[in-house]
Amino acid sequence: MPQLIPFLFMPSAALFSQGFIAGIWTAPFSAAETSGLFQDHAGWMVQEAGAPEVCSRNWGKKIYALDTTLPDVKEWLGQTFSALRRMGFSFLKVDFLFAAAMPGERAERATPIQAYREGMKTIRQAVGDGFILGCGAPLLPSAGFVEGMRIGEDTAPHWETKRGAFQGPNAYYALKNSIMRSFLHRKLWLNDPDCLLLRSQDISLTPNERELYALAAGALDNMIIESDDLALVDERGRKLLRKAIALQGGRVNVRGLMGDDFYLIRSQGGPAGEVRLIANLSDRSNQYNSFEVPPCSARFL
Repeated sequence: MPQLIPFLFMPSAALFSQGFIAGIWTAPFSAAETSGLFQDHAGWMVQEAGAPEVCSRNWGKKIYALDTTLPDVKEWLGQTFSALRRMGFSFLKVDFLFAAAMPGERAERATPIQAYREGMKTIRQAVGDGFILGCGAPLLPSAGFVEGMRIGEDTAPHWETKRGAFQGPNAYYALKNSIMRSFLHRKLWLNDPDCLLLRSQDISLTPNERELYALAAGALDNMIIESDDLALVDERGRKLLRKAIALQGGRVNVRGLMGDDFYLIRSQGGPAGEVRLIANLSDRSNQYNSFEVPPCSARFL
């Protein structure tokens, strides 16, 4: 970490000078097979039969998981996140957190979830009053360690309602997860529905689908995160972003959770006053009383 301090300090200082806060995206419990961390400290990884056990594969590489019961690992995590805070990073996204909860042999007797919580406790203590956004995490064991949490599937620039096997990133499943887990919001953390997709190029989402995602995220009072190349976001997309932000801040109630992809999101007490949004995630038209809502779209009542 010390060798990265000049490299990381400059962008954080530049952001701060423009009135922004600096954030950084990390995968704290994972080590790629090509990383210096793995090559120098293979013994720090969760083991199987005396050798590091592969946790997952990504970016064409084997990924291993840190054994968060080891004192040396906890010391390294603490030093790393303390250094990030000293560099000016106050918004820290910690991703692929499931790695710390993988089954396997650890130095200390602990269940995978106990080991996971040990790692999260270490990060929380090092970050102090910084904002931690969790992702790729076991949900309930993360309570108390994060301010925000991704509570569903990764989104994607396409919408697929086909039932059955896991399909990978998908805007439909990401939004459905956000609606179904709306009860967690402001109880355990702020819900992160994944980023809005507002660009009109290099995307297969229809205008209705992009609007549905953004308006539902706002009406649910979720975190609003935008990660498009802003040069590709036209005035319609910028207007939709402003509208989603304006919907935040209310007390939320969702009806239709036991139904078939047709929901009434009601928000009260926020800056926008009472909001009633019908969200139709299905691929067919639906009616609320005499009000018809087209497929994959949202309508205000």
